[in-house]
Amino acid sequence: MVVSALGCRTRADILRMVTVRPQNLTELAHALHLGVPSIYAAVAKLETAGLVVSRRRGRQRLVRSRYRKIDLLFQDMS
Repeated sequence: MVVSALGCRTRADILRMVTVRPQNLTELAHALHLGVPSIYAAVAKLETAGLVVSRRRGRQRLVRSRYRKIDLLFQDMS
């Protein structure tokens, strides 16, 4: 499930970004030049795979990585 979640460039980019710091869906959409619904769907797949968690903060949904050390994985993939 993790491999398929990361099989999409958008989802991998989101995971990289929220590993650096938690971000809301609008920030992610703006940074990736995509619509919020597309980001929401990608985040849902990452949540299902257990890679990120999201929670509502007022009117925003904040997304963060579940693993603090996942950045090591990305360094190995470079």
